[in-house]
Amino acid sequence: MPSHRKAGKTTPNDNEKVVSRFLEKFVAILLRLGFDSPQAESLIRHAFVMEAASFARHIGTRNTQSQIALIAGVNRLDVRKILEQKHRSLTPPSSSRRSRVDRILLAWHQDPEFANDQGRPKPLTFVGANNQFERLVRRYGRDVTARTICDDLIKKKIVARKGTRVVLARRGKTRDAASIAAVADLNFLSSQLAPFDFREGRRTFLARNLSLSTSDLRLLKLAQRKAITKIEAVMSSLESLQRSLSTSDGMRSKRVHRLRIATILSTESGSAKDWRRETQVSNR
Repeated sequence: MPSHRKAGKTTPNDNEKVVSRFLEKFVAILLRLGFDSPQAESLIRHAFVMEAASFARHIGTRNTQSQIALIAGVNRLDVRKILEQKHRSLTPPSSSRRSRVDRILLAWHQDPEFANDQGRPKPLTFVGANNQFERLVRRYGRDVTARTICDDLIKKKIVARKGTRVVLARRGKTRDAASIAAVADLNFLSSQLAPFDFREGRRTFLARNLSLSTSDLRLLKLAQRKAITKIEAVMSSLESLQRSLSTSDGMRSKRVHRLRIATILSTESGSAKDWRRETQVSNR
Protein backbone atom coordinates (compact mmCIF):
# COMPACT_ATOMS: atom_id res chain seq x y z
CA MET A 1 0.00 0.00 0.00
CA PRO A 2 1.28 3.49 -0.78
CA SER A 3 2.33 5.49 2.26
CA HIS A 4 0.64 8.81 2.96
CA ARG A 5 2.40 11.58 4.78
CA LYS A 6 0.56 13.90 7.10
CA ALA A 7 -0.07 17.36 5.74
CA GLY A 8 2.46 19.93 6.81
CA LYS A 9 5.19 17.43 7.61
CA THR A 10 8.51 17.55 5.79
CA THR A 11 11.06 14.79 5.37
CA PRO A 12 14.84 14.99 5.01
CA ASN A 13 14.34 14.24 1.32
CA ASP A 14 12.03 17.27 1.00
CA ASN A 15 14.66 19.45 2.65
CA GLU A 16 17.32 18.18 0.27
CA LYS A 17 15.14 19.05 -2.71
CA VAL A 18 14.63 22.61 -1.46
CA VAL A 19 18.34 23.06 -0.77
CA SER A 20 19.21 21.57 -4.15
CA ARG A 21 16.93 24.00 -5.98
CA PHE A 22 18.46 26.91 -4.08
CA LEU A 23 22.04 25.77 -4.74
CA GLU A 24 21.37 25.28 -8.47
CA LYS A 25 20.32 28.95 -8.71
CA PHE A 26 23.36 30.00 -6.69
CA VAL A 27 25.77 27.88 -8.73
CA ALA A 28 24.46 29.44 -11.95
CA ILE A 29 25.92 32.74 -10.72
CA LEU A 30 29.19 31.16 -9.57
CA LEU A 31 29.75 29.58 -12.98
CA ARG A 32 29.37 32.99 -14.63
CA LEU A 33 32.09 34.23 -12.25
CA GLY A 34 34.41 31.40 -13.26
CA PHE A 35 34.19 29.46 -9.98
CA ASP A 36 34.30 25.68 -10.14
CA SER A 37 33.23 23.07 -7.58
CA PRO A 38 36.52 22.83 -5.59
CA GLN A 39 36.69 26.61 -5.19
CA ALA A 40 33.05 26.80 -4.11
CA GLU A 41 33.48 23.88 -1.70
CA SER A 42 36.42 25.64 -0.04
CA LEU A 43 34.40 28.84 0.44
CA ILE A 44 31.34 26.90 1.66
CA ARG A 45 33.50 25.08 4.22
CA HIS A 46 34.76 28.48 5.39
CA ALA A 47 31.18 29.77 5.66
CA PHE A 48 30.06 26.68 7.62
CA VAL A 49 32.83 27.18 10.17
CA MET A 50 32.15 30.89 10.63
CA GLU A 51 28.39 30.41 10.95
CA ALA A 52 28.84 27.42 13.29
CA ALA A 53 30.95 29.64 15.55
CA SER A 54 28.19 32.30 15.53
CA PHE A 55 25.54 29.64 16.14
CA ALA A 56 27.45 28.22 19.11
CA ARG A 57 27.64 31.69 20.68
CA HIS A 58 23.96 32.26 19.94
CA ILE A 59 22.76 29.10 21.72
CA GLY A 60 25.16 29.64 24.60
CA THR A 61 27.35 26.56 24.20
CA ARG A 62 31.12 26.50 24.61
CA ASN A 63 32.60 28.05 21.51
CA THR A 64 35.49 25.60 21.18
CA GLN A 65 37.03 24.21 18.01
CA SER A 66 35.54 20.81 18.84
CA GLN A 67 32.05 22.31 19.24
CA ILE A 68 32.37 24.22 15.96
CA ALA A 69 33.62 21.07 14.20
CA LEU A 70 30.63 19.14 15.57
CA ILE A 71 28.08 21.72 14.40
CA ALA A 72 29.67 22.38 10.99
CA GLY A 73 30.62 18.77 10.20
CA VAL A 74 34.17 19.90 9.44
CA ASN A 75 37.31 18.33 10.92
CA ARG A 76 39.05 20.24 13.69
CA LEU A 77 42.20 20.84 11.60
CA ASP A 78 40.19 22.74 9.00
CA VAL A 79 38.35 24.62 11.76
CA ARG A 80 41.68 25.71 13.27
CA LYS A 81 43.04 26.86 9.91
CA ILE A 82 39.90 28.82 9.05
CA LEU A 83 39.74 30.52 12.44
CA GLU A 84 43.43 31.43 12.20
CA GLN A 85 42.78 32.94 8.77
CA LYS A 86 39.92 34.97 10.26
CA HIS A 87 42.20 36.44 12.92
CA ARG A 88 44.72 37.48 10.25
CA SER A 89 42.14 39.11 7.98
CA LEU A 90 38.54 40.28 8.21
CA THR A 91 37.76 38.79 4.81
CA PRO A 92 38.15 35.14 3.84
CA PRO A 93 41.35 34.60 1.87
CA SER A 94 41.31 33.65 -1.78
CA SER A 95 40.76 29.96 -2.22
CA SER A 96 44.01 28.06 -2.50
CA ARG A 97 42.21 25.72 -4.85
CA ARG A 98 42.58 27.23 -8.27
CA SER A 99 40.14 26.28 -10.97
CA ARG A 100 41.25 23.87 -13.65
CA VAL A 101 41.54 26.66 -16.22
CA ASP A 102 43.47 28.86 -13.77
CA ARG A 103 46.01 26.10 -13.16
CA ILE A 104 46.50 25.53 -16.87
CA LEU A 105 46.99 29.23 -17.63
CA LEU A 106 49.35 29.67 -14.68
CA ALA A 107 51.47 26.71 -15.80
CA TRP A 108 51.49 28.08 -19.33
CA HIS A 109 53.21 31.17 -17.88
CA GLN A 110 55.51 29.41 -15.41
CA ASP A 111 56.39 25.89 -16.55
CA PRO A 112 59.67 26.10 -18.55
CA GLU A 113 58.33 23.54 -21.00
CA PHE A 114 55.48 25.86 -22.01
CA ALA A 115 56.90 29.36 -21.26
CA ASN A 116 60.07 31.20 -22.19
CA ASP A 117 62.60 32.74 -19.80
CA GLN A 118 60.55 35.98 -19.58
CA GLY A 119 57.45 34.10 -18.42
CA ARG A 120 55.68 34.53 -21.72
CA PRO A 121 53.58 31.60 -22.90
CA LYS A 122 54.96 29.84 -25.95
CA PRO A 123 52.75 29.01 -28.94
CA LEU A 124 51.90 25.32 -28.39
CA THR A 125 51.35 22.65 -31.00
CA PHE A 126 47.81 21.30 -31.09
CA VAL A 127 47.98 18.50 -33.65
CA GLY A 128 49.59 15.10 -33.53
CA ALA A 129 49.96 12.58 -30.77
CA ASN A 130 51.21 13.95 -27.46
CA ASN A 131 51.24 17.55 -28.76
CA GLN A 132 52.36 20.35 -26.43
CA PHE A 133 48.91 21.65 -25.53
CA GLU A 134 47.72 18.13 -24.75
CA ARG A 135 50.70 17.62 -22.43
CA LEU A 136 49.91 20.92 -20.69
CA VAL A 137 46.29 19.94 -20.11
CA ARG A 138 47.12 16.39 -19.07
CA ARG A 139 49.62 17.65 -16.50
CA TYR A 140 47.57 20.49 -14.99
CA GLY A 141 43.96 19.94 -16.08
CA ARG A 142 43.30 16.52 -14.61
CA ASP A 143 40.68 14.48 -16.47
CA VAL A 144 39.29 16.98 -19.02
CA THR A 145 40.35 16.55 -22.64
CA ALA A 146 42.60 19.05 -24.37
CA ARG A 147 39.95 19.59 -27.06
CA THR A 148 37.33 20.58 -24.46
CA ILE A 149 39.73 22.97 -22.71
CA CYS A 150 40.83 24.52 -25.99
CA ASP A 151 37.25 25.05 -27.20
CA ASP A 152 36.34 26.69 -23.91
CA LEU A 153 39.36 29.03 -23.97
CA ILE A 154 38.67 29.97 -27.58
CA LYS A 155 35.03 30.71 -26.75
CA LYS A 156 36.18 32.99 -23.92
CA LYS A 157 38.68 34.62 -26.31
CA ILE A 158 41.59 33.70 -24.06
CA VAL A 159 43.22 31.46 -26.66
CA ALA A 160 43.39 31.65 -30.46
CA ARG A 161 44.22 29.02 -33.07
CA LYS A 162 46.98 29.88 -35.52
CA GLY A 163 47.50 27.09 -37.95
CA THR A 164 48.56 23.99 -36.05
CA ARG A 165 49.30 25.92 -32.85
CA VAL A 166 47.39 27.64 -30.09
CA VAL A 167 48.52 30.99 -28.66
CA LEU A 168 47.44 32.94 -25.63
CA ALA A 169 45.39 35.84 -26.97
CA ARG A 170 44.75 37.65 -23.71
CA ARG A 171 47.03 38.34 -20.79
CA GLY A 172 45.53 37.78 -17.36
CA LYS A 173 41.82 37.85 -16.67
CA THR A 174 39.51 40.65 -17.69
CA ARG A 175 36.05 41.14 -16.28
CA ASP A 176 33.59 40.46 -19.04
CA ALA A 177 29.95 41.54 -19.08
CA ALA A 178 28.78 38.16 -17.73
CA SER A 179 31.01 38.30 -14.64
CA ILE A 180 30.13 41.96 -13.95
CA ALA A 181 26.42 41.07 -14.09
CA ALA A 182 27.02 38.03 -11.86
CA VAL A 183 28.71 40.20 -9.23
CA ALA A 184 25.72 42.57 -9.36
CA ASP A 185 23.38 39.60 -8.83
CA LEU A 186 25.36 38.43 -5.79
CA ASN A 187 25.48 41.92 -4.29
CA PHE A 188 21.72 42.23 -4.74
CA LEU A 189 21.01 38.86 -3.10
CA SER A 190 23.34 39.69 -0.23
CA SER A 191 21.67 43.07 0.38
CA GLN A 192 18.21 41.48 0.37
CA LEU A 193 19.18 38.74 2.83
CA ALA A 194 21.20 41.00 5.15
CA PRO A 195 18.22 42.26 7.26
CA PHE A 196 17.20 38.71 8.21
CA ASP A 197 18.68 36.79 11.14
CA PHE A 198 18.29 33.24 9.90
CA ARG A 199 19.47 31.74 13.19
CA GLU A 200 16.13 32.51 14.82
CA GLY A 201 12.57 33.51 14.08
CA ARG A 202 9.86 31.98 12.00
CA ARG A 203 9.00 33.55 8.69
CA THR A 204 6.21 33.24 6.18
CA PHE A 205 6.64 34.73 2.74
CA LEU A 206 4.11 35.90 0.20
CA ALA A 207 5.33 36.91 -3.24
CA ARG A 208 3.55 38.35 -6.23
CA ASN A 209 5.49 38.28 -9.49
CA LEU A 210 4.76 40.07 -12.74
CA SER A 211 6.98 40.12 -15.81
CA LEU A 212 6.62 42.64 -18.64
CA SER A 213 8.53 41.90 -21.84
CA THR A 214 9.15 44.17 -24.81
CA SER A 215 11.80 44.71 -27.46
CA ASP A 216 11.53 48.50 -26.95
CA LEU A 217 13.79 49.58 -24.07
CA ARG A 218 12.15 53.03 -23.90
CA LEU A 219 8.72 51.49 -23.31
CA LEU A 220 10.21 49.27 -20.61
CA LYS A 221 11.76 52.26 -18.83
CA LEU A 222 8.42 54.08 -19.01
CA ALA A 223 6.65 51.08 -17.46
CA GLN A 224 9.30 50.99 -14.74
CA ARG A 225 8.79 54.66 -13.86
CA LYS A 226 5.01 54.18 -13.67
CA ALA A 227 5.45 51.12 -11.45
CA ILE A 228 7.78 53.03 -9.11
CA THR A 229 5.29 55.89 -8.80
CA LYS A 230 2.42 53.55 -7.91
CA ILE A 231 4.52 51.52 -5.47
CA GLU A 232 5.75 54.65 -3.68
CA ALA A 233 2.15 55.80 -3.27
CA VAL A 234 1.16 52.47 -1.73
CA MET A 235 4.21 52.38 0.56
CA SER A 236 3.50 55.92 1.77
CA SER A 237 -0.06 54.97 2.69
CA LEU A 238 1.18 51.90 4.57
CA GLU A 239 3.57 54.01 6.64
CA SER A 240 0.57 55.40 8.50
CA LEU A 241 -0.03 51.90 9.85
CA GLN A 242 3.23 52.10 11.79
CA ARG A 243 1.83 54.83 14.02
CA SER A 244 -1.28 52.84 14.90
CA LEU A 245 0.78 49.71 15.52
CA SER A 246 3.16 51.64 17.77
CA THR A 247 0.30 52.83 20.01
CA SER A 248 -0.69 49.21 20.66
CA ASP A 249 2.72 48.48 22.21
CA GLY A 250 1.62 49.64 25.65
CA MET A 251 1.71 46.05 26.85
CA ARG A 252 5.36 45.09 26.83
CA SER A 253 5.83 41.61 25.45
CA LYS A 254 8.95 39.54 25.09
CA ARG A 255 7.73 38.27 21.73
CA VAL A 256 7.77 40.74 18.85
CA HIS A 257 6.10 40.23 15.50
CA ARG A 258 7.17 42.15 12.45
CA LEU A 259 5.81 42.64 8.95
CA ARG A 260 8.55 43.38 6.43
CA ILE A 261 7.46 44.79 3.05
CA ALA A 262 9.98 45.00 0.23
CA THR A 263 9.58 45.81 -3.43
CA ILE A 264 11.94 44.72 -6.17
CA LEU A 265 12.02 46.11 -9.68
CA SER A 266 14.62 44.66 -12.03
CA THR A 267 15.28 45.25 -15.69
CA GLU A 268 16.84 42.32 -17.54
CA SER A 269 18.18 41.77 -21.01
CA GLY A 270 18.18 38.46 -22.83
CA SER A 271 17.02 36.69 -25.95
CA ALA A 272 13.35 36.11 -26.66
CA LYS A 273 14.11 32.39 -26.57
CA ASP A 274 15.38 32.71 -22.97
CA TRP A 275 12.23 34.55 -21.85
CA ARG A 276 9.93 32.00 -23.51
CA ARG A 277 11.76 29.16 -21.76
CA GLU A 278 11.56 30.98 -18.41
CA THR A 279 7.84 31.56 -18.86
CA GLN A 280 7.25 27.88 -19.65
CA VAL A 281 9.14 26.79 -16.54
CA SER A 282 7.33 29.26 -14.22
CA ASN A 283 3.93 28.18 -15.55
CA ARG A 284 4.47 24.49 -14.80
